[in-house]
Amino acid sequence: MFFQCPFAAAVWRKVLVYLGEYHDPQNWIAEARWIASKGLGKGFKGRLRRLCITTMVYHVWRVRNDVVFNKGIMEIGHVVATCIHNIKSKVDSWRNIKRNRTNYKTCIE
Repeated sequence: MFFQCPFAAAVWRKVLVYLGEYHDPQNWIAEARWIASKGLGKGFKGRLRRLCITTMVYHVWRVRNDVVFNKGIMEIGHVVATCIHNIKSKVDSWRNIKRNRTNYKTCIE
């Protein structure tokens, strides 16, 4: 149900583009399978994928609650920018990642 929401799917699609992935979101089970097929290992990319999905779900849920309880406004661009900012901040705090060009390019650009 989560990814069948056009707003959540649009945010996830943009977060995936940030990761360098191009994929059209499906239902939750299909997305879980797709994510698992991409690998969620202990390496940098796996950690980054986990961080991206949890960050995206958290922020979409916060916006949803703001709309429902405070009559807030859903803005895809704002949610995506917030997600990417939080992802970059978190990755920057990771002490045990390799500071190489590939990892840097993935997170900073």
